[in-house]
Amino acid sequence: YMDNRISLYVAQYGKCAITGKILELHEIHCHHKKPVSQGGNDRYENLTILHKDIHRLLHATKEETIKAYLVIKYARKL
Repeated sequence: YMDNRISLYVAQYGKCAITGKILELHEIHCHHKKPVSQGGNDRYENLTILHKDIHRLLHATKEETIKAYLVIKYARKL
């Protein structure tokens, strides 16, 4: 799993797969494309590197949670 994360980070040129932002070490999250709970695994093909805030947003399911993450993200840019 750790080797795959390192390989993905290098293959993605250190960038978030969604935003393209270059990631600092504390911003890196590894996302399972197919969740382990749904039969996914830790193989390279099933993983992608995302910014931690994008990863949280991706997993949010409640509208109020999504809105809160978007407000926080927007406020950080000001």
